[in-house]
Amino acid sequence: MKTKHEWTYSGLEIRSKNSIIIANVYKHNPLNQTEQEANEIGKLIAAAPELLEALQNLVETVESIMGCSSWEHSKEDKELLTEAKQAIKKATK
Repeated sequence: MKTKHEWTYSGLEIRSKNSIIIANVYKHNPLNQTEQEANEIGKLIAAAPELLEALQNLVETVESIMGCSSWEHSKEDKELLTEAKQAIKKATK
């Protein structure tokens, strides 16, 4: 599944493929974050559509493998899959 959203980060702005501003990241917020922290947050936000798509694909693949194999699934495996599904739900609902 290819995401329909392609965002870029430049100069404290996150923009869509057609240059619409999605968000601004400011270094002078109440948290008093540094410019480096603001840049890191901006990059993370810009990558969000691709990260979501990658996580959705990963969950789909893992569920397929778990359903088709005799591999013994640990409690930790199931918990990680649940956490991934919850993160997807949080991002999409």
